[in-house]
Amino acid sequence: MGSDGGKFDVSDRLTADRLNRKTVLVETGANIAGVAATPGMLAFCTSSGSGFSAGVLYRRNAANSAWEQIIDEASIQTLTNKIVFGPEAGEESTTPVTDNGQTTVRNDIRHYAFFTLPTTYKFYKITGIEWKNGVTVAGNVQCGVDLVDANPPTIANVINVALGAAAAQSGTSSVQRVSMVRSDMIRGGTILGAWFLPDNGVGAFRRQSGLANQNQEKSFTYTITPAIQDATAWATNTDHYYIKVYYRGYN
Repeated sequence: MGSDGGKFDVSDRLTADRLNRKTVLVETGANIAGVAATPGMLAFCTSSGSGFSAGVLYRRNAANSAWEQIIDEASIQTLTNKIVFGPEAGEESTTPVTDNGQTTVRNDIRHYAFFTLPTTYKFYKITGIEWKNGVTVAGNVQCGVDLVDANPPTIANVINVALGAAAAQSGTSSVQRVSMVRSDMIRGGTILGAWFLPDNGVGAFRRQSGLANQNQEKSFTYTITPAIQDATAWATNTDHYYIKVYYRGYN
């Protein structure tokens, strides 16, 4: 004859204990605590009590010494949020400082501004890239964000982690933002270089003040689909341009 939660034999008869052990027991916590349990037995708690929580499915462990919680719907949602980077934080940004100076920007130089992502959140996505126009606007502007080794960088190789859609330069003496941005998930505390590059040598852009001469530009041919990696040597320039980056954090 079969026993406990084992297989039924032909000669077995149904009993309350056998059915409890073969099916999912649906009971209050107090009643689950008092049932005759066997390894692998399942019990769904309808009312909290005796160490059991309402709405949770439990399984008797192999040693028949304790009940193990099987993850419930609320726990699944919590775990999913942690795994799938949610929910997102409010938008934050870098804070560049500008003066009234402006210059016409060549169409073969990428100008960079460096910053470090905060560590409030584990990961960030770039949500916008902004520059400040001068009194002359013309042509199109490509922008993006690259992974760099330091501020200022010492290694020529950079990896593109965010790319903005090319946009026509518009709005004289005003800020212009690109919000259509493809961004990787970037770990908090990462050092990044935001850049822009026009497709002509006519448009003017506002400079950023208070920065020393440093590695912050690269010779680069304008393209709306730049390679994910670039190893062009860094060059120095006394002209530092206003570039602002927007991002959202995720845990």
